[in-house]
Amino acid sequence: MSISLRFGAIVLIAVTLVSCQHFRRGGPVPEELTQADGAVRQPLSPDELESALLERVRTHIEAAHEAQEERRRQVRYQRPFYFREYAEYPEGVGGVTTRIEPTDSRITPYTATVEIPRTRFSTRMYRSAEAARQDSNFFRSLGVERHSYELRNNRWVKTGRLFVAERTEEYVDGQWRPVQEVAARSPEPEPPGWLRRTWNTIVGP
Repeated sequence: MSISLRFGAIVLIAVTLVSCQHFRRGGPVPEELTQADGAVRQPLSPDELESALLERVRTHIEAAHEAQEERRRQVRYQRPFYFREYAEYPEGVGGVTTRIEPTDSRITPYTATVEIPRTRFSTRMYRSAEAARQDSNFFRSLGVERHSYELRNNRWVKTGRLFVAERTEEYVDGQWRPVQEVAARSPEPEPPGWLRRTWNTIVGP
């Protein structure tokens, strides 16, 4: 072996050993083992899993509360009708129930189902936006909103939402009374993905 080849081999071995020692002694952690903020990802305990999930739900409830007045005034369109609608979470996080289950997947090691008591207020549906804007008579539907989550990279990611109304009431003579006509839609799923929209276009919903 020539002197130059021997020298190159020695340099390569030395660099490899230094790199290994640097990693063992607290050198830079590989990028795939870190979060966006630079912290090393660690498996969450059961209590941490639930706390993180409840924090996600709390954020959802607070956002809905902040947008409540704006949504109350907003006219929405769902072909071919116009209507107004907003929602409340009367019990807040205190009324939330959670169910966390392990999976066999290394990418999504846990799934979770969250149930939140919810009250949805909705006007009748109209063919014109102005008619919906002028209607101030809201029906209310009381029920449960169910959220589905998956744990990805130690973060809960919402994968679906469904509102199931248990009863619908109308405000008459100063009090809420049950009605036979269901003015609000129930259940209320999240908008479908592109595959479901394409399928519905072909064969109908």
